[in-house]
Amino acid sequence: MNLQTLQHLREMVRTRNGLWMAVSMLLLLANLGLTGLAWVVSGKDRVLLIPSEICHSFWVSADDVAPAYLEQMAVYFTERLLTYNPQSLETQLAAVLPLMDPGYFGVLKNQVSEEVKKVTAQKISSSFFIQQVRVNGLQVHLDGSLMLQMAGVVVSQTPTQAIVTFSNHQGRLYVSAFHTQTGQETGS
Repeated sequence: MNLQTLQHLREMVRTRNGLWMAVSMLLLLANLGLTGLAWVVSGKDRVLLIPSEICHSFWVSADDVAPAYLEQMAVYFTERLLTYNPQSLETQLAAVLPLMDPGYFGVLKNQVSEEVKKVTAQKISSSFFIQQVRVNGLQVHLDGSLMLQMAGVVVSQTPTQAIVTFSNHQGRLYVSAFHTQTGQETGS
């Protein structure tokens, strides 16, 4: 092989490698640009829990939720905590505990464990009949009637208001408080 042909082949290889390097750099810049665009456009990730039965349409944005969504989640949560029998209570509680705010989780879990012991020992069944739901910011008031039964016999039926308070942590909605008020006028 003569020297001139070898130099010509070397120049062709350098030119070809230079072109491939330029194409690779352009593709790298395009990928970085698309990655940045996807990251900016996607915004915050949001975990959205949907109740098993949807009664009203609702909207959800990155920082806010529709009152209808809060209403439906409060109904779902309250029904799991206040409508039960000894056989279903633990399963229902397992369904709602992941919805709890991490700061309130321990408090509710302690309350629940005491309630499970009492319900199982006394064979108590409970039904909460919702009559009115009011949403005020991230707090939902559910007015209704709480009926307790033992061995199939109604032992009490009292007007009850359940209050569910939600919190929003990094785009995820949690239940931060739950309590009930019984035996009083709850419509105000």
